Amino acid sequence: MKNVGKVLLPVIALLFLLALGAGAASRTVTIYLLDPSINSPANPFSLKGVPRVVNAAAPARNALVKLLAGPTAAEKAAGLLRLEDGTLHVGTYTVHHKAAKVNFVGHESWPGDLSPDRFRAAVTKTLRQFPGIQKVTVSVNGRADFGSLK
Repeated sequence: MKNVGKVLLPVIALLFLLALGAGAASRTVTIYLLDPSINSPANPFSLKGVPRVVNAAAPARNALVKLLAGPTAAEKAAGLLRLEDGTLHVGTYTVHHKAAKVNFVGHESWPGDLSPDRFRAAVTKTLRQFPGIQKVTVSVNGRADFGSLK
């Protein structure tokens, strides 16, 4: 009977922890992807907002993770494209006095001349949807001039 308690107690603890995670609140946010079919002076980077469900405890950071994940299979089929080559991830993300600073880390490879500016615009639009964020600074590997030939 003692052995049953040794096995049962960890199982009960695991079920309790899973139940706590299952109740985590979520919310829908908008991320921005490249839609080459958009050709408008009002949208020079051809960005299209698409919804994503994220954990409400840290929605901005989670939205950035979803942005880096790129389009879903259905979005790819509809012609939407990712903004970078898929090797970046969120390094640091801070907000201070309504200014967000995000540094992405990883191998920097851009699919076109406008890609770095398009990426910056998508990150900015994604973060500015959150109350309290008015300014966004984007860097890659610590460089705000990422994508330049410097």
